[in-house]
Amino acid sequence: MKYILRLNAVLLILFFSVQMQGQFEEEEEHEIILMGKVTHAEYGSPIKNYEVFIISDSIESGIMDYYKEVRTDDDGFYYDTIYTFLNAGTLVVYTYDYDNTKLESDVHFRFMSPNNDNVFINNFSVNLPFQQPVLQAQFIFFQDENYNKYHFAFLDQTENDYILSWKWNFGDNTISTVQNPKHVFPSPGIYLVELTVEAIIFEHVEINKISHYIYIPSNAYYHLGGHSFASDGFPIDEGLAYLYYWNDLELLKAIDTATIDTLGYYYFYQVQEGSYCIKAQPGNKSDFYGSLIPTYFGNKMYWEEAHLINHDHTDWEYNIDLIEGIGTASGDGLIAGQVQIGESFMSISDDNLERVDIYLLDEYDNPLSSRYTDEAGNFNFDELALETYWMCQEMTGVPKTKVRIDLNESNPEVTDIIIDLNTGDITLDVAENSWFREVGDPYPNPAVEYVSLSVDVKSNALTTVELIDLQGRIIKQMKVNLHSGTNKINLRLDGLNNGFYIVRLNTNGNTIDKQLVISR
Repeated sequence: MKYILRLNAVLLILFFSVQMQGQFEEEEEHEIILMGKVTHAEYGSPIKNYEVFIISDSIESGIMDYYKEVRTDDDGFYYDTIYTFLNAGTLVVYTYDYDNTKLESDVHFRFMSPNNDNVFINNFSVNLPFQQPVLQAQFIFFQDENYNKYHFAFLDQTENDYILSWKWNFGDNTISTVQNPKHVFPSPGIYLVELTVEAIIFEHVEINKISHYIYIPSNAYYHLGGHSFASDGFPIDEGLAYLYYWNDLELLKAIDTATIDTLGYYYFYQVQEGSYCIKAQPGNKSDFYGSLIPTYFGNKMYWEEAHLINHDHTDWEYNIDLIEGIGTASGDGLIAGQVQIGESFMSISDDNLERVDIYLLDEYDNPLSSRYTDEAGNFNFDELALETYWMCQEMTGVPKTKVRIDLNESNPEVTDIIIDLNTGDITLDVAENSWFREVGDPYPNPAVEYVSLSVDVKSNALTTVELIDLQGRIIKQMKVNLHSGTNKINLRLDGLNNGFYIVRLNTNGNTIDKQLVISR
């Protein structure tokens, strides 16, 4: 008995970019600009010719091997430009003070988001035996006006009681002569802000300057993370967390993958503001593998139902309670199959078929158990009781298709299930208990006021047609009587918003999903 599951090619590309974290995209070299300033911790004076070290983090960026020693210039600045094919990773920047104390910072970069920013400023204040300068200009700055990223306040910190004047150059062709100005920068960019102070020192007029870089990115960046819990409230022992970006077209794009540690925590650093969802799953070696279902934030099993995160601040409380499978009775049954990829995808190889989620369900869509495919794309559910099951794939960004599988004494094993990822539509073929022979793609697509589908069934059947949005809500529903052979189903779209939808056909427990775009 063979079940063939065919997936839409456009959604397939999206799925692979999500599940495999961009492994199949053509490699692109990225540029990272790293800069900073070294100043004296007590006096604020710039320190020239000071050594700073830059290395790639061996854990976060294991395949990136980078080491560089740079020195500060006369104004205390250091610079480095780094090129990498990694989409995400971590650099460690460090230096030492006079007693050999190590000062260290992490720089997290990511090139999987839209509108990536590639500039990082990392400053150091070091303790050194140093003669106090007669006059040293100093200032601090911070975002002002409810943290508007263009609004900054500047505070003079110069230690002198006889200052005659202050002159600020903000690096955007504007100046100020007040002691503590506020300034609005015109646009994103790198600005070199310089303060010049003039003071009386020992009855003479002295002048001193200090400058700092300010970088205003196109987007603001924050951290996020949380805890992954088992059903008993304890953290899972090990696993992975996936971060997906929700773009303006209501499609998901893979951003990053994080390891869930032994305390159940996961972390994503330096994530730009926007809408995201997160998925957590136990690892193959976890005690919970198979019994806990991969779960999205909001404690949902399917990506269409995941709760979106409006990421506009740092938050470590995006906890996920993984859904527990009901389990299956033991027996001699076996369900097994393979994810396969054809030659037309060229750069995709059979070495990259790991961790496709396969769910085993009961007749009410309750999860029984789950499996991930291995490196060759194989999966299996063994020692099953001989009864009826439903199986579906869960691919982030791709509508699921569910198939019914009957195990009985005359047919205790179904071992040739094929998930074929090399076709242009979603159909369910040659299942002996399936009513559908072929279901064509919705036409027209994109649609405006109506859409039609051609449906070929083996015998007369009452079919439920549902129009579902990407939040899993049923927007329209109707029942149609199909006769044996080819039928045409027409569905009106009056009053519906533009966007992506799923057209779902359900006949006697056999379901097929088709993607539909409404665009007026």
